[in-house]
Amino acid sequence: ISNFFSNLRQPIVIVNDFLQGKGRQGGADTTRFLINTTVGIGGFFDVARKAGFEPHDEDFGQTFAVWGMSEGPYVVWPVIGGRSLRASAGWVGDQFAYPLNYLDNDSTYWSLWTLDIVHLRAGYMDQEKALETAASQDKYLFIREAYRQNRRNLIYDGNPPRPKLFEEDEETKPNGKKKKK
Repeated sequence: ISNFFSNLRQPIVIVNDFLQGKGRQGGADTTRFLINTTVGIGGFFDVARKAGFEPHDEDFGQTFAVWGMSEGPYVVWPVIGGRSLRASAGWVGDQFAYPLNYLDNDSTYWSLWTLDIVHLRAGYMDQEKALETAASQDKYLFIREAYRQNRRNLIYDGNPPRPKLFEEDEETKPNGKKKKK
């Protein structure tokens, strides 16, 4: 089930690869999708990983960040959960690239949608246990900051720049004198 829904989300990743200017990664993700959809029997088997095509995680929220959109405040939405305003707008964009939303058969759509929601919720159970242990003081603050750090890591493909804690116009030389930047 995990492989199937992961493969079903690949078009979102592929579109965003290209929109972020990651042509080589977009080509690799397209190949991954085609291999898993055909040889992997609709994505139930992750044959592409065994062939050397590792999965990537791209979405419209990340694309908006690459394009320069500011993050905005963190909002906890009913049903879809907490995310920044940028990621919320990205989630709407993701829905247009999600193939499940284009099914004409209502019973198939609702069956797959329900299975997807149950699958996603089951995936959060281990995280929920870790959250209870780690966030003893302020659960909201812990979740918000963990979310922001994770998104920053995704936006910069695992290599985010170090935050500047203090910006100064002058630096102090080792001899104690000031120098202009």
